[in-house]
Amino acid sequence: MAFGPVPVPADLGCHPNSPRYRFETVMPITDRPGENNGGIFVVGDVATGEYCVEKRLTPADIADGHAQREIDIISQLSGHPNIIQLVDYEIEDDAQLQECDRSARTWTEFCEYGSLRNTVDFLHAGDARLSEALLWHILGSLAEAVRYMQQGPKDYPFLPWNTVCHRDIHLGNVFLASEPAGSNFPRVVLGDFGLSTTVAHTLLGYNKEWVVSWFEGFLRPQSSRRTIKSQMSIRLGLSSIVLCMGSIRRILASLRVWCMESADGWSTKYGCASCNLKLHIRTLSWRL
Repeated sequence: MAFGPVPVPADLGCHPNSPRYRFETVMPITDRPGENNGGIFVVGDVATGEYCVEKRLTPADIADGHAQREIDIISQLSGHPNIIQLVDYEIEDDAQLQECDRSARTWTEFCEYGSLRNTVDFLHAGDARLSEALLWHILGSLAEAVRYMQQGPKDYPFLPWNTVCHRDIHLGNVFLASEPAGSNFPRVVLGDFGLSTTVAHTLLGYNKEWVVSWFEGFLRPQSSRRTIKSQMSIRLGLSSIVLCMGSIRRILASLRVWCMESADGWSTKYGCASCNLKLHIRTLSWRL
């Protein structure tokens, strides 16, 4: 997706300390606000000439502290290539303001290839599919994003880390950005941390229970009105995905599958990896 030059707002100089006047709205991304936001827009950063994504949070999010917690999580995770990058944010939470007048916004990087959902729908409409190599790349990138949320930087394992649980990973929240240098695949980016939570949030009492797969607190807030049967299905499904991703990551690391594609197709080691994955997935399914 391409846009023209970033326009410069006429009143930029009148509000030099307000981040919102640094950005000019280009177009809305969604036709209507989501369940946990007041709208999402593509905006132009007049300071850098780059495009960003603006997310507007609701007054209720500000009142209950949800807006600040979301900003804290994105700030903590920014810097990893597979996590959405925070550009700026703003919270107007003056105690003298009425709740309806309070506002909060985040500005994050713009991924020019859109979401994985957009890509899948586009290919499906043309009776095409993602290549197997790209699927492995996406899976490996998401596994690394989840690992980072759980463990933090690999180079500093001794430092304390506030574990993050996303709770809303799906095709619409996985984005594709331009290819890094030396790569033939787009950069896979996990975004939208509006429903995420952390260990610190739990210890401070923002979550009813610790977010593990067998407790209600693991479910995203949007799921609270679903039936017990559907909730259990979601828990089992998410547990299976996380466990299988861990097994896949370990097998790929041991066999180095990424570099084994040749003109004649995948090597025999790839077949071994596939058999091992099937065995692990079958075993995990029985355990669950």
